[in-house]
Amino acid sequence: MLSSIIKTLEYSKQLIISPDIDGFFSAELLNRKYGSVVVGTYDKNILCLADGVDPKTCLFVDCDMNTKDYVSIGNHMRLQDDNMADLSFNPNRFYETKNYWQKYPYATCFLISAAIGTNLEPNDLQRMAHADSTYLNMIKYGNNMRSWSSRLRVGDVED
Repeated sequence: MLSSIIKTLEYSKQLIISPDIDGFFSAELLNRKYGSVVVGTYDKNILCLADGVDPKTCLFVDCDMNTKDYVSIGNHMRLQDDNMADLSFNPNRFYETKNYWQKYPYATCFLISAAIGTNLEPNDLQRMAHADSTYLNMIKYGNNMRSWSSRLRVGDVED
């Protein structure tokens, strides 16, 4: 799985992110590793871009894209049968998740962190705990989180 994530991340250093803590922190991790830059945001309704940017040449980060026109990572609100670009990475598609209650429960920044093997500071971990309600998900969906934790090889998840 991690090599598939890396392949997606290497698509472009120009990022279009979701305008939330997961999108911002995912971009921060990609900037640290690859020197990636944010050139736009997309909130499922409005696409905001810097002048002269072609979104087809960008990587959409933490954006649920249901089109083959744009390469994206995240898509964890979508299940396996959605219409995504072949190079896009969706953990649910990778593991052929069919049930919504078994879907990937972490934020996109966890996928990125696991794949690039970055060293995380205590402040980074605090941000990640709040991205996409990860901390609350541990309380409500502990078994599913432990299952995905072993797939990401990030260590134990405790209740």
